[in-house]
Amino acid sequence: MKLGWDLKVGLNRRLSSWKNSEDPSPGDLTLGIELHEYPEGVIRKGSTKYFRTGPWNGIRISGTPNLKSNSLYSLNFISNEEEVYYTYQFYNESIIGSLVLNQTTSLVERHIWLEAEQIWKTVSSRPQDYCDDYGACGANGLCNILATPVCQCLIGFKPKSPDRWKSIDTSQGCIRNKPLDCKSTEGFNKFVNLKLPDTTNSWFPTDGGDLYIRMSASSLEGTKNGTTGKSDPGEAKDGTKWIIPVTVVAPL
Repeated sequence: MKLGWDLKVGLNRRLSSWKNSEDPSPGDLTLGIELHEYPEGVIRKGSTKYFRTGPWNGIRISGTPNLKSNSLYSLNFISNEEEVYYTYQFYNESIIGSLVLNQTTSLVERHIWLEAEQIWKTVSSRPQDYCDDYGACGANGLCNILATPVCQCLIGFKPKSPDRWKSIDTSQGCIRNKPLDCKSTEGFNKFVNLKLPDTTNSWFPTDGGDLYIRMSASSLEGTKNGTTGKSDPGEAKDGTKWIIPVTVVAPL
């Protein structure tokens, strides 16, 4: 199955929901690949973005870690001048599968047909929980489904509307505690297990320009002289290039 674009003819292969199980006329849900610098799958309710998968990282879909090739099927992403699409294929060609955008549950569901029982079995679905909803905690907010409350602000931020935040309306997100003032005392905080920010409005230089990153000595421990972090004054130093993956989050 292909989900995505044939750029040569302008064909957009996408899913749309039925109004209900008895009425096949279009509902208000759509699932497709949205084209920008880092294409990704997006579910919309009408024109409103409801769920995003995150872009492909070369191995899997970055924002949905469990959605990747497994023992049942292979999942791949193709992006070139002619096509941009996701495709999945069962290893066992006798298996019958379907991908359904369910108007009633607001989920995209993957099913397989059980011949002996004559039923469709759901093997996966998205979104999985509240934190999968697009912008659940607003700008500069973090969503942790295991926390109470689930929405928190990034370090150095506070709710934009405290009263609405207390009533569990977190749509307005968070703002800085104080204006940004970049000095030598400023630094970075590390966050793990998060979906990367929406890349719809992101960009990157195409002129070959370099990005220089200032790092502390402790962060480079072990990069000098191979392992120890100590440099021998009498030893010649080889020119070493380090490739450091960086995600920059900034207000637009």
